[in-house]
Amino acid sequence: MSKKPCASCESNRLTLLAQAERILVNKFKVNHERIYYLIERRLLDPMKVDWPDPPGSEEIMAEAERLYAFIKEN
Repeated sequence: MSKKPCASCESNRLTLLAQAERILVNKFKVNHERIYYLIERRLLDPMKVDWPDPPGSEEIMAEAERLYAFIKEN
C-alpha cells in the first residue's frame, strides 16, 4: 500500500519553499544595496567588490529544510 502525501502537506511544502525563497532574495537584495550604497559614497572600490550571487535552487531547498526542522521541533 503506497502512502500518498496529503494535499495540505504539499501546500505546506510549497509555502515553506516560497518563504525560503523570499528570505534568501531579501538577504541578497540587502547585501547588494549595501554594497551599492558604499560604492556611491566612495567607501568601497567598485573594481574590488565581491558582488553577492542571487540564491540558487540548492540554497532555497536548504533554507526550506531549515525552516521545516524549526517547525517540526516540539
